[in-house]
Amino acid sequence: MRKGFLGGATLAVLLLNFGSPLVAADPPIGSRLGDRTEKQKTKNEKESALTAHELAGCIIVKRGSAARDFLDSRSAEQLKKLEPKIGGDLDCIANIQGNDLVEGVQVYYPDDIMRGDLAEELLKRNRSQVQLLAAKPIQRTYYRPWYALTGRHVSLDEMATCVADTSPAGVLALVSTQPFTDDESAAFGQLMGAMGPCLVAGTKLDAKREPLRAALAEALYQRAYHPEEESAVAPETAPKK
Repeated sequence: MRKGFLGGATLAVLLLNFGSPLVAADPPIGSRLGDRTEKQKTKNEKESALTAHELAGCIIVKRGSAARDFLDSRSAEQLKKLEPKIGGDLDCIANIQGNDLVEGVQVYYPDDIMRGDLAEELLKRNRSQVQLLAAKPIQRTYYRPWYALTGRHVSLDEMATCVADTSPAGVLALVSTQPFTDDESAAFGQLMGAMGPCLVAGTKLDAKREPLRAALAEALYQRAYHPEEESAVAPETAPKK
């Protein structure tokens, strides 16, 4: 929390919601928080990105096993069971503006962004293994079982998978930067040459910085931790988003 939030306390309860818009909820009877939980929206893209990354780091520290299971899930049912284990009440230090009258802040981030941020934290904690990934030739088509669970357009996940295959070092360099910095812009610039050939013919890349970064981070995570899926074949009935 920023200095002064909670009267100088170092930790505060964060109610982290996944997969649905932020809505006010009545506190449970007898709750210590009562109505002292503040519902907030971040003020701009940079602040939002920085806060999301801080929360992802906190989740990995406090609920790392659940976070891994969340990214490793391959069914919607399993994913739904895991959401409460990495969301809900969470004591974290986070750069969120508050005031002396609240004990917690309720925040919301879309699934695709938080998935990418969790992937980034796990990649950085296992950098030595990820650095061993070699660049591979581009494939004609890409499919991975996790595409159906990300909430992204399938063409974005396909492109990200291709870039993670052909330029893993470039993606790792990107996730090693702070969001909305010159270093991040430079890393994106280095990856542009890899993104073009990875786009499906006739597809135009139209993604904002943070969703694109999240897609690339998750693609690299999935490659590093699930190499067995590289030969997966898309079902003929798989719907295109």
